[in-house]
Amino acid sequence: MSSLHAPLLVSEPQSVMAYACAGHRAGLSLIVLVAIIWVAASQLIETIFKDQSFDHPYFLTYFNTCGFSFWLLASTCRRRRRDAFVEQAGEGDSEAPEGGRWRKYGKIALVISPAWLLANYLFNLSLDSTSVASNSMFSTTSNLWTMIFSCCFLGERMNPLHVAAVALTMGGAALVATSDAKASESSGDDNNTYLGDSLALTSAFVYGAYTVMLKHYVPEKEEGLAMPTLFGFIGLFVMLGGWPIMVLLHLLGWEAFALPSRPVWGSLVVNALVGTNLSDVLWAYAVQLTTPLTATLGLSLTVPFGMISDVLLRGKEFDAQYICGSMLVLLGFFLVSVAQQVWSRLWITEESSCSDSEDE
Repeated sequence: MSSLHAPLLVSEPQSVMAYACAGHRAGLSLIVLVAIIWVAASQLIETIFKDQSFDHPYFLTYFNTCGFSFWLLASTCRRRRRDAFVEQAGEGDSEAPEGGRWRKYGKIALVISPAWLLANYLFNLSLDSTSVASNSMFSTTSNLWTMIFSCCFLGERMNPLHVAAVALTMGGAALVATSDAKASESSGDDNNTYLGDSLALTSAFVYGAYTVMLKHYVPEKEEGLAMPTLFGFIGLFVMLGGWPIMVLLHLLGWEAFALPSRPVWGSLVVNALVGTNLSDVLWAYAVQLTTPLTATLGLSLTVPFGMISDVLLRGKEFDAQYICGSMLVLLGFFLVSVAQQVWSRLWITEESSCSDSEDE
């Protein structure tokens, strides 16, 4: 099991708080790492769609998701080695509890996988119909959906700092999107459509639901529940049940089926292994170590990181509005990272002041 979910052996309140803070910091670090990976993957996807002329969003989504099944293969090998060791040591039969946990993984993946596939397909599809700026702006609304779903279904309490963080993040993303849209119009490359905007907004809605579902079905203290195994089952179910959708899209003329060329295969494999498989497992760990809202807001870091990558790789220039929006996104991420700790201290201080006043 990952050290991120090592058993909690301390009992003193201060040690428990220190352990929780360490886990929260580890989760924030994973969020930043995932944002960097996704920016690099976005650059690669743009290369696949445009430079390599392989414009097949569902094929890309299906191929990436099928790669999750390799996590299941690795978990199977690890399980067999563990069972062989237990059998040699004569410690009894571990098949029953292991089988029960795997059935649990499968049931959870069966519920989560449709939402994951739909959210990612709609996101990739929207890039064909609208600009990256509009896509980024509507994608950040997943913060709002995550907050609403967390309050309704997880019973999480939102303090004013959380609300302010969401407002800063979405406001900053809106500034970036409008600035980029103006640049597209001035260059004569205006490809915004209502269809693409609607697809991006729907993707954000589904992604917010997926995030909360993951937190609900996989609580932080769930013993023996490994993220790679869960995503392995997601890959398996999509592999078995996703190909008829590809056939249907081909018959409807929505997306003609075509096999990639050799260079495209190489790009697809790199994007699947790193941009999808590794990043999504790391992000799932981050959700468990922080909160769905923090993790989703952290994804907005792709906006400023994307700006940096465009400057370094494409020599793009940005105006003051774009830079200001990126700073607001960073401020929103920082605020939501410390919101719970700061608000708790303010609340304790306020309660202490009220108690002192009543004693006097």
